[in-house]
Amino acid sequence: MLVLSQFAGAARELTAALIVNPLDLDDMADALATALAMPLDERKSRYVEMMALLRENNVSVWRDNFLRDLKAR
Repeated sequence: MLVLSQFAGAARELTAALIVNPLDLDDMADALATALAMPLDERKSRYVEMMALLRENNVSVWRDNFLRDLKAR
């Protein structure tokens, strides 16, 4: 189970991760407890969702989009 900082750019896309404020210790502890208690089927489902997104939006896609947007300015 991925626990991801809300400050990471990937947090906007990887919504199946547990998104936390890493400066909030209670939030971190709650997310870790949630991840540890999460049923295997839910963890697998979240993993599959995130991996599909990563396969679709790989570094080449991100690079091409960045360059396209840069040229448009």
